Amino acid sequence: MAKEERTTLAMRAWNACRAAMLHGVDQPQNARQNIPENIPDGNSPAIPDDWVMVPKEPTQAMIKAWLSEVANWRGHVAGYKAALAAAPQHEVK
Repeated sequence: MAKEERTTLAMRAWNACRAAMLHGVDQPQNARQNIPENIPDGNSPAIPDDWVMVPKEPTQAMIKAWLSEVANWRGHVAGYKAALAAAPQHEVK
């Protein structure tokens, strides 16, 4: 068997397997839950309750709070906590 024939057979087998898998996929059972007006407010179940949303770049207030803690020898953990506390709060609608 020539190399081209083996390649063609492998490609056909791959495509047949892929088509069978894609054909077997049904609509998700929770499709109605994914409509924006049906999504409940609040944190996603995947986001732990003790996590917070912060800006990609720290604000001046966050930097100042962090530097204040570190400069007073309270350490980086205290600085991190102070920066999180100084972060702008995300309003839930």
